[in-house]
Amino acid sequence: MLVCHKFFIFIFISLCLAGIKPGIGMTFEIQERCIDGIEPRCQPVILGIGFLDKDAANSLKSVAQGMPKGSWVALSSQGGNLISGLQLGLTIRELGLNTTIGSSDYSPLECYSACAYAFLGGQSRYIPNGGRYGLHQFKGQTKEINQADTQKISVILANYLDRMGVDRRLLDYALVTSTDRMTVLSIAQAKVLQVDNMGQSSTARWRIEAVAGGQLLLINQTMFVKERIPVTLGFMNVDGKKLIIIFYNKTDFTNFQSNGKNDIQIGQEIYNLNPITKWQEKERGYQSIFQVSEKLIERINELPEESSFKLKITYHNEVNEALFGVRNFKRSIQALTKK
Repeated sequence: MLVCHKFFIFIFISLCLAGIKPGIGMTFEIQERCIDGIEPRCQPVILGIGFLDKDAANSLKSVAQGMPKGSWVALSSQGGNLISGLQLGLTIRELGLNTTIGSSDYSPLECYSACAYAFLGGQSRYIPNGGRYGLHQFKGQTKEINQADTQKISVILANYLDRMGVDRRLLDYALVTSTDRMTVLSIAQAKVLQVDNMGQSSTARWRIEAVAGGQLLLINQTMFVKERIPVTLGFMNVDGKKLIIIFYNKTDFTNFQSNGKNDIQIGQEIYNLNPITKWQEKERGYQSIFQVSEKLIERINELPEESSFKLKITYHNEVNEALFGVRNFKRSIQALTKK
């Protein structure tokens, strides 16, 4: 994951979605809008219009100040810079906002190319009637991307889709669509791929990744509800013993010097996590490893696919919670055990 992150910074500086010419940078403003399909139908919405450039994420942060979590961002864009689309999507998720496709007198009800990836940042995502969500292949602004770099970029995008709770098959539509064309999803396709997840779980699927030394890790990512800090939870099987890795994307060491608690809550049941390592500083955060009981694994396996459980962290008598879904957990933990 670390290697991908560094490559992400390096490769995307000049990466745009094919066929999109730079235009006016995306602007955001709060408007009262009435949108069929969301509740309440009429409410203040953040309207984002224009070309996705490097300033888009910061512009949204500035406009969204004071807007409550669960507010809607309506995007209307022909595309732009891919890294800007991903950064905007991550910012939308960090702020706890929802996404839909919007329009204005001079901007159609469309979200294409880089906008399609930004759209996926919404906790809840809704494509309205008449809305067009489309994507296609990517390419460099100044040079063609070779096959090796294409594969690396595809891995980064796949991990992004996992984090956003979207089916990886969405990438297939992009990769098989030439640069001079656009694949526009039907509403049915968008729902199957969880691009439009209204009425569905917004939590990400569990996935297996290989880490240093070939160790397999069952991993998922989300945000803490209160502080909006990214947190990664991983299960691994070492010599027949199951362990949990927790990574907090937080650089304040104060919390990790105190005697805190980390628990998993399923319904009213609390499962204490006992640390077997001290908190270790990693790039962009802190990580520790915990023992996990077979009873906890069995209990998670019993949960329906669309249900969830909580990771609770208590420091300085303050409790923060992160919600993890269980989609794909049972099948993946079984594969991990076989390994």
